[in-house]
Amino acid sequence: MKFFPVSAALLAAALTLAVTASPALPIPAPPVGSGVAASAVFDAYLAIARSAAGNPAAARQAMPDYEAAVTHFNAGDFAGAQTSALNVIKETAAAPLPQPSLYPLLIPQQAFYPIANPTGIDQAYATGNVAVAHQAMKQCGAPGASPPPAVMQQFASAANALVALDYNAANTVSAALITACGSATLAYAAQLAALPQPSSTPIAMESYSPLPVATLIPDPALQQTKP
Repeated sequence: MKFFPVSAALLAAALTLAVTASPALPIPAPPVGSGVAASAVFDAYLAIARSAAGNPAAARQAMPDYEAAVTHFNAGDFAGAQTSALNVIKETAAAPLPQPSLYPLLIPQQAFYPIANPTGIDQAYATGNVAVAHQAMKQCGAPGASPPPAVMQQFASAANALVALDYNAANTVSAALITACGSATLAYAAQLAALPQPSSTPIAMESYSPLPVATLIPDPALQQTKP
């Protein structure tokens, strides 16, 4: 019985360490879109999620820039969103960036900022599921329509679960979201199929009789001679 207080203390310390190591939750979910800015913000989100497991300090440091990227995107400032997203990837880079060289032609510099690799198979699997869910939301019913609020809430839950290292929740919510968007798209296709379709009978064209070629060529013999 004497071991219970010690175990409880260790458990409390572990929970405290996990809370302090993770970024501030909840975080804003990455926006849904097909443009360059939307892809940049989603890459910044992945950088935050992976750093939460491998480099929590970098994830916490990059959180203000990530929140700024989402804010810029929602306000229509896509250039600002890209800039803030790039700052997130810089701050959570997997390796230190090379210093500027005095001879850039002889020593080419790194042209991109690497995102950290997944820390394990569980994180890689959950990250893939969240990415597929994000892709499914781009057509959740009618093409170009915004996802329903309930679907957006589900995606925000999955996004936060991945950053909180709760991979089981991220997988479960992502699977439900993918199923919901697939069902909505199939229902929209069924509605289109039930609408009256245009007739496939060819439309009769009016008869056309071109003028004889001879009438189009002037006859020199018929031309009047000038006095």
